[in-house]
Amino acid sequence: MKIGFADDLTIVKKIESSDDYLDMKTKIQFIENWCLSNNMSINVKKTQFVSFSRKNDKNENPKYVINGKEVVKSCNAKVLGVILDSELRWNKHIDYIESKAFKRLGLVRTISRGISDENIKKMLYQSTIRPILEYCSCVWGVQGIKTTERLERIQKKRYSLYHPRL
Repeated sequence: MKIGFADDLTIVKKIESSDDYLDMKTKIQFIENWCLSNNMSINVKKTQFVSFSRKNDKNENPKYVINGKEVVKSCNAKVLGVILDSELRWNKHIDYIESKAFKRLGLVRTISRGISDENIKKMLYQSTIRPILEYCSCVWGVQGIKTTERLERIQKKRYSLYHPRL
């Protein structure tokens, strides 16, 4: 009888040699055994691995197995709310926060239609949208001008909360 699932585990290891690859397989086997001995299971369907590199060497195709099933290789992974892609670029993460912020902006605009107090509208923006834009920005925020322009669009749209006719 299984009691629960192991949840949200991230293993990071620099793989430079076959010994590193074997060490990673050993770590995965250790975690798999720990889960079994603690009446937990790993959902292989929700498990993935990402090889991070800007090298064009696509020949390296490691295989990892959990519960007799091969773990799927992915191009990106979401870790603590930040999307990391295999080439260490931030485009997918910026797409994600831009989409999420625009959706939230629409919600805030709808909620604030009957509110005339600009301080309340500002508080709504600062508590619901700004955290999306600022979360982990110290990690991904050192991007080019295009990224800055994309995020500034969201900042500019907030003024429509205060001045709907602009």
